[in-house]
Amino acid sequence: MSRVIVVPGAGPDAAATAAAAARHAARRGLPLEAVAAIRPPPDLERLAARAGLPGHEIVRRLVAETRAGLEASTPGAETTVRIGAHPFVEIVRRAIETEAALVVKAAEGAPSRLFASLDQHLLRKCPCPVWLRRGEGGEGPRRVLAALDVAPDAEEPGLERCILGAAADLAEDGGELLLVHVWEAAGAG
Repeated sequence: MSRVIVVPGAGPDAAATAAAAARHAARRGLPLEAVAAIRPPPDLERLAARAGLPGHEIVRRLVAETRAGLEASTPGAETTVRIGAHPFVEIVRRAIETEAALVVKAAEGAPSRLFASLDQHLLRKCPCPVWLRRGEGGEGPRRVLAALDVAPDAEEPGLERCILGAAADLAEDGGELLLVHVWEAAGAG
C-alpha cells in the first residue's frame, strides 16, 4: 500500500510541487496521492446561522472545493481531504494508514524563514521521509539536506535508512546531498 503523498498547498509552488512528486512516484513505481488537511471554521455555527445552512453542509462544500483544487493541481492522482483541528496530524495519520514512502509538501512561509509551523511539525512527527519543496521550477532539487539521528540508541533506526534512501533518490538528478546530525553535549543544558 506504499505510495508517495503530495500536499501541494494553494500557493505559487503548488503545481511544481505536484509535478515533482508525480515524477518521483513514477520513478519509484509508486502511486501518487494528493492530500489536503483542513480545519473546520472555528465559528462554524455562527457561519451556518448567517448562511441559513446546517454546519455539515458548509463543511461538505469546503471539502468539495478543496477536493476540486486538489484534482486540478494533481490530475490522475488519488485525492484525500481530511478534516481536523491540526492539519499536520491528519497528514501524518494518512501517511501511517498508507505506509507512505515519502511525503512531498510545498514549504510554507517566506524564504527568509526556515520552515513554517506545519512544516516543522511534519518534519518532527511524520514516520516517513518528508520533502519540503520550495520554488516554482520543475527541475529536481539542487540541494537535499537529510537530518539523521545516527546515535546507537536512536528511537527508530529503520527510519534513518529510509531517510537516507529517499534523500539519495531525490539527489539522483544531479543535486547535492548534505547529511546533518545534531546532538546535545552532555551537561550543556
